[in-house]
Amino acid sequence: MKTATWKNFLLSLLATTISIVLTFGITAIINHKNERKEKRELVMMVMYDMSNSLQEIESVNSNLRESFELATRKSRPIASNAKRWTRG
Repeated sequence: MKTATWKNFLLSLLATTISIVLTFGITAIINHKNERKEKRELVMMVMYDMSNSLQEIESVNSNLRESFELATRKSRPIASNAKRWTRG
């Protein structure tokens, strides 16, 4: 009778231990997978943000170049006429 009780106790202990290990193990695996997914999404959002910022900077740079070219075109004739009007 004592061996049957010990057998049942050990089987119950083993089953409980296996359930606990499986529960925590599966939870850890799922959490790790979710963390990797969140990190990947964060990287993708940062890359998207950087791409948009770069496009905006390029647009502003293009506008500034156009403005600079227009400003230098308008001032060139004045500068060349200024040489004729000065003595020297």
